[in-house]
Amino acid sequence: MSQDNQAVKLICTLGPISKNKTIVDQMKARGVALFRINMSHTKLEDLEGIIQELRGYDINICLDTEGCQVRTGYLGKDSVFFKENTSVKLYGKEIPCDDNNIYIRPEETLKVLRDGDIISLDFNSVMIKVTDASTYEKEGYLSCDVLIGGPIGNNKGVAVIGKEIKLPAFSEKDRNAIEIAKKYNIENFTISFIDHPDEVKEFKRLYNQPCKLYSKIETRLGLQNFKEILSESDGILIDRGDLSREVQLEKIPLIQKILTKYAREKGKECFVATNILETMCTEIKPNRAEVNDVINILEDGATALVLTKETAVGNNPVATVNMAMSLIEHQAEFNSSMSGKSLLEFINSPFESHDYICDQDSSGLLNKPHGGKLVQRNNFDYDKDLSSHQSITINKFTMREIELIANGSFSPIEGFTGREDLVSILDRMRLKSDLIWTIPITLRLSEKEAENLKEGEDLVLKTQDGIKYAILHLDEKYQFPIEEYCLKLFGTVDRKHPGVERMHDGKNVFLAGKITLLEKFPSNLGKYNLSPIQVRKIFSEKGWSKIVGFHTRNVIHRSHEFVQLTALKNSGCDGLFVQPVIGQKKSGDFVNDIIMESYEMMVNNFYPQNQVVLSGLNSNSYYGGPREAIFTALCRKNYGCSHFIVGRDHTGVFDFYEPYDSHKIFDKFPDLGIQAVKFKEVSYNNKSGYHFKDESIIGADDSENIHISGSKIRKMLSSNESPENHMIRTEVIDIIREAQKNNREVFVK
Repeated sequence: MSQDNQAVKLICTLGPISKNKTIVDQMKARGVALFRINMSHTKLEDLEGIIQELRGYDINICLDTEGCQVRTGYLGKDSVFFKENTSVKLYGKEIPCDDNNIYIRPEETLKVLRDGDIISLDFNSVMIKVTDASTYEKEGYLSCDVLIGGPIGNNKGVAVIGKEIKLPAFSEKDRNAIEIAKKYNIENFTISFIDHPDEVKEFKRLYNQPCKLYSKIETRLGLQNFKEILSESDGILIDRGDLSREVQLEKIPLIQKILTKYAREKGKECFVATNILETMCTEIKPNRAEVNDVINILEDGATALVLTKETAVGNNPVATVNMAMSLIEHQAEFNSSMSGKSLLEFINSPFESHDYICDQDSSGLLNKPHGGKLVQRNNFDYDKDLSSHQSITINKFTMREIELIANGSFSPIEGFTGREDLVSILDRMRLKSDLIWTIPITLRLSEKEAENLKEGEDLVLKTQDGIKYAILHLDEKYQFPIEEYCLKLFGTVDRKHPGVERMHDGKNVFLAGKITLLEKFPSNLGKYNLSPIQVRKIFSEKGWSKIVGFHTRNVIHRSHEFVQLTALKNSGCDGLFVQPVIGQKKSGDFVNDIIMESYEMMVNNFYPQNQVVLSGLNSNSYYGGPREAIFTALCRKNYGCSHFIVGRDHTGVFDFYEPYDSHKIFDKFPDLGIQAVKFKEVSYNNKSGYHFKDESIIGADDSENIHISGSKIRKMLSSNESPENHMIRTEVIDIIREAQKNNREVFVK
């Protein structure tokens, strides 16, 4: 097991794919500790500009020296291919390279090579044998035969089997890079090809200012002297790639364990690099061997994982970071779940007691559910006889609430709200446990309906068709003044408010207790009604860790389109989760199937591919204004979202709330666990043709701006007017008009 609870760091190498602010910001937001500049693949004349650029990103830079190593040259192409049993020429000066000619650096290497020497190229993927060294003096090249064929890349390591090529510890390029690093007070270095502790001391003399220094163990001599090297360093970096050219590949795992254990016992850090998640250079997921390897690295006690080509040139740098951080997180969770037990004690205890193993929500780095655990109150195989139990008939409003309690959308809520929690929610917008919660989930009956119900009994909750839908484990029966309830929850007792009107139904006895769901909610939109577990699994399989959620009860118009795509771009999230409400609506709202059809069309035709997940939330609209804005954010947190879009008049109704009350309320809850992405009014400008947030047009002539309103669009469509394309896409209007043509309902009556 890991020897302490120190957080494992992630170090990412920057390169052509990742050296831009958008990618760096995303990696930084995911907890990357150090950003590595690899001098082996960086031109000296570019270094100062790169450092200046990265300084503007407010990140911790780690400079990796090139070291003096024999390497292939720059081939003029991605690679050349040597065919087995052919002859090739090996030069020491730069030449055009092809399948029969290549050069290596430095040139002095060729002077010590003799007939019969075997040279490995590019991590042992190719081996050649010197057949005639005399041609070097005459023609400037060595004649060689290819023993093992394959591709050779630019600037790849070269080793001579059984022969040490002694070179200076630091190249001239390194020395110049160190001077540039001094100028910008770089604080972290990994130094390459360290064979002896004196070389670490030499770096300290060259740099001569405070820094963290990690020596790379990647040579046979470095391995032999690693204890002394470690004593002069803050830690070591085990470069398994270069080391495998001088040590048998089969020995590397054991060497890794030995070096890591020794470093940790000495209180020093130990980083591990090479082939960590290399499959993800081209694929969205690692292979099982890589996952197993990373877990073993962490189990050995490594203090950092180093991603190299995965983030420098790979196609999926952010997804790779997500996966690496997820593996680190899973290992930390497992160690925590051990609770001080030995592995044998852990195995011998009941597996069902282990949350780490048995938890259905194994979604890695995704935002944790509210309260820490996803509630599950389903039992579709319930087989106990319920015929003797009292029953209550419930409506679809209550059925929806039960479903969302049961599938975890309302986590940590497990049932209908009791008196103490009700008072705490109304007064403080928190449960009695102090966890944020803003909307009570209540079941109410009339006094006559409730008079024979006893606390402690199980009640059958039936649908209006007589189907046994759920069980209420009745813990509490109480009364609460409805006027006070409405005033505190909605801020009004005006019955024009639909939430207030709903509460005045003559039912003033509240029932509280956990529920068990027995049947799924009947819906013709079931394909959209995904549970938090299902959505989290989709996010996880996509390699996402940060997702911005969007709540709506309307078809998509241009304002929504703008805020969704802008939030996705500016938040640094991996994806957008669009989740319209497909539950009960008020008169005049769009019907659910039209809403979902419009969004499905947008996702398929206009939104960035593989960056959007569409689902529905089979919820009720409470019309709770700012309180409901918090509530809808918490629901999306339970689905795995890290960010949540809050627009103008979010979840408001009529004029009961100020347009930006829903913005202000988020400032009261810094411990919410999901970040609000706030947008004010969005307009269309006739001159520029752009949609924008209103704060971006300060000083502009407002007469040129057309404000986009969902209610205005609904009014126009219901009057058979056609809004212009800058308000709502014509493709969305076509869906609505086609539905009307076929006598389908478009608006709630």
